[in-house]
Amino acid sequence: MDTTQQPLVSIIVTVYNVEQYLSQCIRSVLRQTYRHIELILVNDASPDRSLAICQRFAARDHRIRIVDLRVNHGLNKARFKGLEVATGEYVMFVDSDDYIPSKAIDTLCAAAFETGADVVEGGYHRVFDKRGWIRRRGREAESIVEQLQGGRLVLDNPLLFDEYFISYLGVYLLKVILCAKLYKRELFVRSGVHPTHIALGEDMATNMALFPMVNRYVVLADSVYRYRYGGMTGRYAPRMYHDRKELYQMKKRAIEKYHYKKGATPIRLEMCDVLRYHLSEMYRYGIEEERIKALLAEEVQSGFVAEITVGVESSASFFHYLKGGDMNGFLECCRRMGETERNKRRWLVWLAPLLKWI
Repeated sequence: MDTTQQPLVSIIVTVYNVEQYLSQCIRSVLRQTYRHIELILVNDASPDRSLAICQRFAARDHRIRIVDLRVNHGLNKARFKGLEVATGEYVMFVDSDDYIPSKAIDTLCAAAFETGADVVEGGYHRVFDKRGWIRRRGREAESIVEQLQGGRLVLDNPLLFDEYFISYLGVYLLKVILCAKLYKRELFVRSGVHPTHIALGEDMATNMALFPMVNRYVVLADSVYRYRYGGMTGRYAPRMYHDRKELYQMKKRAIEKYHYKKGATPIRLEMCDVLRYHLSEMYRYGIEEERIKALLAEEVQSGFVAEITVGVESSASFFHYLKGGDMNGFLECCRRMGETERNKRRWLVWLAPLLKWI
């Protein structure tokens, strides 16, 4: 069969400071059994040798197109720069430190062509840090797994929107990430979705905007993605809380727009956990106690804590203190959680050299 008769698939890979993993990512795309692809490499003003690596591959394969951004845009905006030049009927996103198995696009496309789906979601495996060991398969929500008859689940409206839009509102039935999925490119056009300025939660924001345009969504049991995760070190992300709070406001607007009332409680409970997690991270990374207390005091005085706890119930110990107004008890819970995580990381760093013998 002439591969040019197949629908073109645009694979968008944003590139920033990933020279260590980039070649593996690019090779995994070029070695796909589904041949009618265009690989769009968006160099997001990467300061390392990533651009040279992209150029070397492009010189050998005509299916590669390079978008060279001279100013760093960040992951979300860089992806949309790739979308601007994409010409495929379908789009897939691959992060530049990840890779995909050789039949990934074939598997996703076969399901899309057979069912007419707007989005096809596949499974993924996690790859352990720099060593490349595949540790375990990422888990879907149990309610989805139980419904995968014949290796797939086909979801149509009105059930699709009524039951599964909540995936982007704190009840994760479908994946909220952009990777490990095949999209009809027209979804991005019809939805009018645009990049946000948030850096943590951008995938969820994009999918939340696309989802109301989706008429058929297919979930596959097949693993189509290898996600690299789990470095032995980390760092405090001060903008995480701000971004997640902004995402919370976006979710509130979506609930109001689509009259999706059952999402109101989950987003409040989720935001309570975001607050708990952020304060725990501040303790974990040794941020000054005064800054931690000041952030919490600001959220109490503004009424935000009251907003996110009203009508919400949880058995979590931290939530008992938060809803009851015992901020000292809440902070103590956060401190203990932060210290536990810090100690866990210390053990991981110590054990990492021994993992190769397991």
